[in-house]
Amino acid sequence: MSNVPPALASLIKGIDRYVINPLIVLAFAIAMVVFLWGVFNYVRGAGDPKARETGRSHILWSLIGMAIMFSVFGLMTIISNTVGGPTGNITNIQKL
Repeated sequence: MSNVPPALASLIKGIDRYVINPLIVLAFAIAMVVFLWGVFNYVRGAGDPKARETGRSHILWSLIGMAIMFSVFGLMTIISNTVGGPTGNITNIQKL
């Protein structure tokens, strides 16, 4: 397998740095807002079972979403480091 051209390596790093990472941060921020909104609804609706259920649902699904995003981020980091991400060399794929 031949070496990857520097332009391609630069493009991959740029996409990772300027597209994927900001999207991950945005997704975590949205999940955190949904979580806090769920907590607010849960506390505010202490006497209303429907409001508490809505709050509980927001809390549950935001936590599930954050767990999924964290898992995907971890897998992306492992794959990136295996084939040559920020700490590796993109030609490490030749060693596989």
